Amino acid sequence: MSKIGFIGVGVMGRPMASNVRKKGYSVTIYDINKTAVEEMRKEGFAVAGSPREVAEQTDVIITMLPSSPHVAAVTLGENGVLEGIRPGCVYVDMSTIDPTTTVEVGAKIQGKGAFMLDSPVVKGVSSAIDGTLTLYIGGEAAVLEKVRPVLECMGTTLLHMGKLGAGEVTKLVNNMCLATIVGATSEVFVFGAKLGVDTDKLFAALENGSAASRALSTHVKALGLKRKFDKLTFPAGFMMKDLDLGLKTARDNGFPLFYPNLTYTLYSMLKSSGRGKANYSEIIRIFEDYAGVLAESADKA
Repeated sequence: MSKIGFIGVGVMGRPMASNVRKKGYSVTIYDINKTAVEEMRKEGFAVAGSPREVAEQTDVIITMLPSSPHVAAVTLGENGVLEGIRPGCVYVDMSTIDPTTTVEVGAKIQGKGAFMLDSPVVKGVSSAIDGTLTLYIGGEAAVLEKVRPVLECMGTTLLHMGKLGAGEVTKLVNNMCLATIVGATSEVFVFGAKLGVDTDKLFAALENGSAASRALSTHVKALGLKRKFDKLTFPAGFMMKDLDLGLKTARDNGFPLFYPNLTYTLYSMLKSSGRGKANYSEIIRIFEDYAGVLAESADKA
């Protein structure tokens, strides 16, 4: 399977497609952003006129799109992937969408004699550029093995989570957990600052205590406490989208979620305040506003 199609070459998709091409694969792309497509054409990528054309010309079709409706439109819509995919080919959706859409699309793909995997990614833009993403994969293990070499062009950790849709569930669980931890940790840092504890000393104490976590060091300190809100590794709007997807999936399955609901409300407050366009670590400002104190590191480097 040496001919790869890539639909969605935005902030994440473009470096991911580039890494596949660097490994010697022929890559055909499609995106509604004509400027990005033309730039990549000049780099040597083949360009298709529609998702259908991508599917007709390639063996493995990958999508990296913003949301569930985008994936549904690109796969099931007019001139979509479904119209062009051939028996035996593999469709891999690497977007973060709701598992219900994944399963519905997968059934249609299977009806054409083809296969589908869902493989949302974590770690962000820098890892997309470096090819060191973590992939949460749902679908048949045998299908994963067929396309493993392609996926390894983009990620160093490939985790098979179970049946189709399990990758999406895992991604939503990861992001709901991360958003909740970062929100709760941001609040208590503001509490510490309000009571006069030095923010950097407080961080050192937590880092060397039982509250230590990757979220604390990578997300709270490196972005929130250092005020790196303009570092758009993961905008607040993206986190709100994933929280909303997780809550919808929980409702659809009769499983009420308590903390993710609170966290989503916090982000709604951030958005209502006129913020929320920066990195999601900006959530700390909600607590700083009502506390009347900043919890920031003296070291902004």
